[in-house]
Amino acid sequence: MFQKISNFLTEKVVIPKINEFIGEFGEVVSLQIDIVKKNIIGQVMLKGENEPLDFKIKGLKLIEKDGNFFITYRKIKTSKEWINIVANKYAPKEILIPPKYNGKISMVKTFLT
Repeated sequence: MFQKISNFLTEKVVIPKINEFIGEFGEVVSLQIDIVKKNIIGQVMLKGENEPLDFKIKGLKLIEKDGNFFITYRKIKTSKEWINIVANKYAPKEILIPPKYNGKISMVKTFLT
């Protein structure tokens, strides 16, 4: 069950939202959600770079506000200090999960709250 939920969140929510945010700079090349540890680990390929950049998003939570679900997190960590500063300052802290997925998300909210 955890794997199906993780795959769903990865494919339908997290990768598209990260790519939306970094779109003009690069794209996600790999990503895994660890629901138990409440982390995301992945790599992005930034334009002009020869190697992908490793990243970790720590402290995932699922919150519900006004009938909508959001993924929140505590911190973004990468292998480049300057990107850590930019990511933690400018990345949205709440990521709206499209309402069409509310039924599936309500099944997992106890694991990420």
